[in-house]
Amino acid sequence: MSTALEVVNFVFDTQTVLTQIPSPNVSLKFTAKRYRDKASQPSGLADSGLTLLFVHGVGYHKESWELCIEVIFRHFADKNRAKLTKIREAWAIDWQDHGDAALLNRQVLRDRGDQGIQPNELAVALSAFVNSSRVKGHTLVGIAYSLGSAGLLLSVGNGTGTTQTYCSLVLIDPIVLTKELYYNDLQYQATSKFLIKGAKTRRDAWPSKDVASAWLSKRSPWSGWDARFLRLFVEHGLEQTPDDVRLKCDKKHEVSSYSPSEGIFEAAKVFSRICHNMPIHVIWGETPDLT
Repeated sequence: MSTALEVVNFVFDTQTVLTQIPSPNVSLKFTAKRYRDKASQPSGLADSGLTLLFVHGVGYHKESWELCIEVIFRHFADKNRAKLTKIREAWAIDWQDHGDAALLNRQVLRDRGDQGIQPNELAVALSAFVNSSRVKGHTLVGIAYSLGSAGLLLSVGNGTGTTQTYCSLVLIDPIVLTKELYYNDLQYQATSKFLIKGAKTRRDAWPSKDVASAWLSKRSPWSGWDARFLRLFVEHGLEQTPDDVRLKCDKKHEVSSYSPSEGIFEAAKVFSRICHNMPIHVIWGETPDLT
C-alpha cells in the first residue's frame, strides 16, 4: 500500500439470525479498513467527494481491493481529473466469515454449525455500516465483486435497514441470476458444482507463508493471479497458528457460500427494481473463466 494513503482498521457489530441453536440472535462482527489520501486532508477534500465502499467475493478478504484502491486514488490525484470527481475516502469490509472477521467470529460461527455467510447476512452487515456514524452524510458508491454483488444489492433494495442511498453501484462479475435461469441452464449448475468441489478438496494449511506462496503460485487459479495480488492473499488471507499457516476463511463456509441460495435469486429481483432509480455499472472480466 502506498505511503500516501492513510489506512485505519475498524471493527463493527451487527446482528444475524441463528438457525441451528435456540438463541434467537447473535452478534457477528465485521472488520473494515478506511483509506484516505493524506495529501487531501488539509485541503478540505476530506469533507467532500465520493466515498467508495468495496465488497469482496467468496474466499477473498477486504485487502483484495488495495491495488485497485491505490490506482483510483493515484488516478484522481491529477488536478484536472479531480475537478470532475473527488474521492473523499474508500472503505473495504470483510464478510463476517472471511479475513480478519473470521478470526473474531470463529467460535460463534462454530456454535451455529459452521454455516457460511449468505448474501442476506452480508447485506445486514453492509446496512449496519452504511447507517453508522462513520459515513453519515457521505455520498456513497458501492463496488462489489462476484457474490458480494448479491449482498450489496440486497442491502440497497431489500429492506435490511438502509436509510442512506448510494448514488451508484459498480458490480464486477456479479453472481446474480434468476431461479429460472439457474435451474434451466446446466452450465450454471455445473459451475456451482465445480466451485464446491474445488473448495472441498483444496489444500488449506502449509508449514509457513513462504511455503504457501510457493505452492499457490504453481497451481490454478492462483498461478494466473497478478503477483502483487497473490502476496496480498498470502499476507491477509492466511493466518499464522502455533502449528502452521491456514486459510482464514474455513473451507466449509466457502462451500456453503457457493451453493445456490435464495439470496442470489432475490438479488436479481432487486436489480430489476433499483436499476430504474440509480446508475448500475456491470463489468465483466476480460477472461471468461467462470461466467
